[in-house]
Amino acid sequence: MKLTIELKHLKELCGALQKAPQAVKKNLKLAMLVSLRNIQKRARSEHEFKSRSGTLERSIEKEIISDWPLKGRVLIDPKDVTVRAMRTKKDYNYGACLHEGTKAYTIEPFEKRALRFPAAGNGGMIFAKKVRRKAKKGDKFLYKAANKERDNINVVFNRYVLRALKEAGVNG
Repeated sequence: MKLTIELKHLKELCGALQKAPQAVKKNLKLAMLVSLRNIQKRARSEHEFKSRSGTLERSIEKEIISDWPLKGRVLIDPKDVTVRAMRTKKDYNYGACLHEGTKAYTIEPFEKRALRFPAAGNGGMIFAKKVRRKAKKGDKFLYKAANKERDNINVVFNRYVLRALKEAGVNG
């Protein structure tokens, strides 16, 4: 998903970029960091999945990909939310599964003859030869957070553009 930012005072900003490029680049980078942080905070707090340990929320990271042209992203850090499947010895990013959803799948025992898991409520155990899981719809919380922050991002960038113009000595 790409997010477009509309900059006011673009003509003045181009002049300031020639006059004081470091001030402009520094302020635009700060605007990007503030915007990414706002998306990150919203994604961590506004989601539909049931949080058990908070690990997935903590794994939502922000980063600047490129200083010029300025690019940044908010992502789920896969090393923080990875589980290993016993049979295949493959790692699965459960953060991506929650965000994007999953297809229907079957779980079967690997080394034993049955699967065992606790029964709800009575403290007993349930045994099964295999368990069929339904497809799960994804919770696109990163995209939703970015969309909800869209107007605020434009405000943040315009505030930092005015700050860059002031530092460069250009009237905005």
